[in-house]
Amino acid sequence: MLGFLPVSWTEIATVISTFAGFLSALIVAFLGRVLYDWWTSPKLCAYPTRNDPSVQEEYPRAFYHITIGNARKRLGLMVKPVENARVTIVYYSEKKEEFSIPAKWDFRPEPLRYEKEGISLDPSLIPQAELLDISPGSEQSLCICMKYKGDENIYGFNAFSYLHPDLKNPDWKLGKGKYKVRAILIAANAYAEFSVALQNLGTDFNDVKVADPS
Repeated sequence: MLGFLPVSWTEIATVISTFAGFLSALIVAFLGRVLYDWWTSPKLCAYPTRNDPSVQEEYPRAFYHITIGNARKRLGLMVKPVENARVTIVYYSEKKEEFSIPAKWDFRPEPLRYEKEGISLDPSLIPQAELLDISPGSEQSLCICMKYKGDENIYGFNAFSYLHPDLKNPDWKLGKGKYKVRAILIAANAYAEFSVALQNLGTDFNDVKVADPS
């Protein structure tokens, strides 16, 4: 006849204590990893680009930007790069959302090919203009609108703008007024949203202002 081996309460307590210690170690390791991942995750900020606008006198037209930065450290530890960052820009009037477009990073080249015959559009380069890494302690800018001197309108701008004459997509036109612009950054290891105030009050380059929201 089979029977149970006698087990003392001391042995039971030892097994429970060992299991509890093992479980506690797993929990501490998990929480430590979560804390470390947060501690070293990208630390992002955004602001209107200094010394804007960027003017091309030969046309003449001007481009207005925001800059997105990744801090170098958080609480003494180096943060990670932002990987494959893509930004969507959403434009709001006082009454509604006007439109949204994928942003073109300024660091990325124009979707153009320079050949002996001249300059030609290469649409295959457009997707490359929308993705970028942001290293710790660095910043990258992107254009949120464009204006021609003497034109009361401004236009959303990105890599697809090169498909239109003078870079003007009529579906991305904004008249005189005040707007809110929201930049939504989605990356492999980061997510962030930023807002700026945009106003277009006339036909001159200085009539367009990009500022932190009040």
